[in-house]
Amino acid sequence: RKLCKESTVKKVVTTYNLLLEFQKSHYTLTFEKINNDFKVDALFFMTEEKKYLNNNISKHFSIIKTFMRWASEKEYHANTKFEQIKYQSDIIDVLALTEEELEKITNVNLSFSKSLEKTRDIFVFACLTGQRYSCYRNMKIGDLSLNINNPIWSLYQIKGNKRKKIIVPLLPKAIEIITKYINSDMPIECFVFNIQCNQKFNQNIKIVGELAGINSAVNKNRYSGVKRVELIKPKSSFITAHTSRRTFVTLNLLRGLQPQIIQNIVGHSSESMMKKYLQITEQNTINEFNKIWR
Repeated sequence: RKLCKESTVKKVVTTYNLLLEFQKSHYTLTFEKINNDFKVDALFFMTEEKKYLNNNISKHFSIIKTFMRWASEKEYHANTKFEQIKYQSDIIDVLALTEEELEKITNVNLSFSKSLEKTRDIFVFACLTGQRYSCYRNMKIGDLSLNINNPIWSLYQIKGNKRKKIIVPLLPKAIEIITKYINSDMPIECFVFNIQCNQKFNQNIKIVGELAGINSAVNKNRYSGVKRVELIKPKSSFITAHTSRRTFVTLNLLRGLQPQIIQNIVGHSSESMMKKYLQITEQNTINEFNKIWR
């Protein structure tokens, strides 16, 4: 546990609790029982009883297999049949804001609520820098170099046990937001933003999106097993902290920034991570072409 990030521990605990619940209504699990028969039973449990979507199910099976591999290395079991468990996650649409929508959120009057105003400011900052929630939550004054000619944010992203240094160029609007929350008297080890928990942040940014008029209908098609789950809601109701990262990538691709440069800034481990965003730019090309000929 000491070698794992807090977020990883939470995911493992969630899967552990799920398996405890499975045992209560089905059967006691042992190392030897983690095989394809277990997969069938667990899949029925997660789709029919828990109503989980496929991507969530895939994550649970992945965590179970990772645990089984660790236990095998420790010689707690000799079962190899668990490796046959495979479950494909669904390809999901990338939800990102357009430039017009980001501008609406930037300019919406939130002076009546300091909490919403701060959430909005941090979200806009994240849209301009492309980093994960954990990165800007832990950003300290000492991580910033606000030199007028080359302002940057230096940080280390942690993926597994690997640390990767990321240099993030700061746009004038990003600097404006930073300077709103710090002053020259603060020590360099102070956090720039004192951010609420992720859950509260996501609740707030949905409200901000609604107030900003981000209300176009979005159809989210998901699957639970083979059952299609259709959800149509205003776009604001789907906005989360991670939407900012997707918005950064999407808008920069649409503006013509090289995918490799974007990859360096956001810290994607491979070009394959960019493919889902590149599909957006392809559709944008089609739309722009059709506008000319209609």
